[in-house]
Amino acid sequence: MAYNTPPTKATGDTLTAAEWNTYVRDNMAAGVPDVMGAAGDLLVGSGPDAANVLSKGDDGAVLRMIGGNVSWGVPLITRFGGHATNWATSGSSIYTPDQYRMEMGVFNFASIGATTNIYGGFNFNAAFAGTPLVFLTTFKPTADVRSLIYALTASHLDIALYNYTALTITNVAVMWMAIGPTA
Repeated sequence: MAYNTPPTKATGDTLTAAEWNTYVRDNMAAGVPDVMGAAGDLLVGSGPDAANVLSKGDDGAVLRMIGGNVSWGVPLITRFGGHATNWATSGSSIYTPDQYRMEMGVFNFASIGATTNIYGGFNFNAAFAGTPLVFLTTFKPTADVRSLIYALTASHLDIALYNYTALTITNVAVMWMAIGPTA
């Protein structure tokens, strides 16, 4: 139902039943409550005195303004590289990827012997469309233990852990974050 612009009235003018139904009842029905199709929908300005409904987004989506239009999507990031969709290609061009995903977690090593190294790995929750960027940090503040990426594919991460101390170290946590393309 479309909005009907009411006519200008002077003091003392009356509204007919047809005018009331058109300019009050029908305009109320064309208003915010009746245009929403589902919980989570938003009303977005589409021009002067005009609005459209933006259907609710997917879990984790954020509102973005791109080219003057409001839409749902992933948070905007920029990255340097040599190829728009192959994130493993080095270069200095700046890209703003439209479709990417981020995973993060903690990989625990139960123990690592003195001055040794061990390896561990896991599969990502879902494979990326290409090799993701991965960041690691080792959390064991009382020990000289370092982690690094041993092997990386679009679906799997292997971590190498090095113990530079003369002691066996237990319960070493490696926190990781992977960001990569989904299309």
